[in-house]
Amino acid sequence: MNRYRDGLMIVTEDEALHSIINGCLLGESINKFACKVEPYAHGWKNVEDKIEYYSRKLEKFPLLRVLFIIDFDQSNKRFDSFVSNFKPNLQDRMFLLGPWKDAEALKECLGVSPFEELGKKLAEECQQDTAPDNSWTCEQLKHNSVEFERFKRLVGHFLHQPN
Repeated sequence: MNRYRDGLMIVTEDEALHSIINGCLLGESINKFACKVEPYAHGWKNVEDKIEYYSRKLEKFPLLRVLFIIDFDQSNKRFDSFVSNFKPNLQDRMFLLGPWKDAEALKECLGVSPFEELGKKLAEECQQDTAPDNSWTCEQLKHNSVEFERFKRLVGHFLHQPN
């Protein structure tokens, strides 16, 4: 990833979510050269603790964005608590997505295994409208709808390459 071009750093909570993201990068429509997957953080709280570190990177590289992927552990408060740590001047370049419970529940909900195949499916459906049969509307992902649309609007222009 060239930090002087549009780019996306991806920070995951655990190995399962890391595997899903690796699967996303296998999707044919994804611009892999615009992405850098960071080592997983061993827990959502550790991801939250890294926000300041990534904020400094964003301040240094104005074309860089960061996507945090965590399990929401069925917590209604997790999203608001997490994004309250985003600096106002960087909010358009920081994103938070993840399954409502955890990666295992997402895999079960969509009936896709292993995690890499699940990620590939999610990447391919990312560009499609969120029709009722789209994976992004399943029970484990529907809480992301507003953030997901914001992510697509602000990152899609460089993340997806034409087929």
